[in-house]
Amino acid sequence: MKLWLHILAAIALAGYVLIAYALTAKAHEAITGWHYPTYCCGESDCARATAARRNSDGSLTVTTQHGTATFPANFKHEESPDGLIHACFTPSRLYCLYLTAGT
Repeated sequence: MKLWLHILAAIALAGYVLIAYALTAKAHEAITGWHYPTYCCGESDCARATAARRNSDGSLTVTTQHGTATFPANFKHEESPDGLIHACFTPSRLYCLYLTAGT
């Protein structure tokens, strides 16, 4: 068999393994046991809020173990499944916000 066929087969196998891993990867877990969705995080930027303050302009400033971020008033949020506030962000991007009723 020609060498290029072995190389092509190795590349195809590597691609298959990477795709299989990506399809089974899960997001990390909240402290109360539910999993943050994969579209929200990079496995390390979601956490329960230690403080949250509604600002006069309607924005919400949230502090987690990863720092503090201000989410605009019109930021799309989801209902928190465990009754706690959670936020997913990096210094340069806001990903997800989970709020309790009335927050």
